[in-house]
Amino acid sequence: MAVDALTCANLAKLTVVSHRGASGAPSDPPIVTEHALHSLRRAGVRSVDFDVFWTRDDTAHVAHPSGLLPLLPRGVRSAFELTDAGAAALPAGPLLRVPRLLALVRDLNLTISLDL
Repeated sequence: MAVDALTCANLAKLTVVSHRGASGAPSDPPIVTEHALHSLRRAGVRSVDFDVFWTRDDTAHVAHPSGLLPLLPRGVRSAFELTDAGAAALPAGPLLRVPRLLALVRDLNLTISLDL
């Protein structure tokens, strides 16, 4: 099938959206980091979707709870059982809190969608 000018013009309007703050590379960390967001922006990504969950002490963090399962300390069965301090002490690094995410999004001029 031949690609016509209209098809090319429509493809040029596409927006690349990062899923869960990842670039798709095997080296992506299991959690969203400030460095990852800066890297996405440098790569031209302007839109990112994130999952947000609340710890048992009502602190909102950026992460997909099921993605955290391999990182949880012994005896913790769910990300929802973490405290804010526990979320900061994960072996992959501290989870990004939502207020910090919003500041980064503002500074990097990103469009986001949040899955609550």
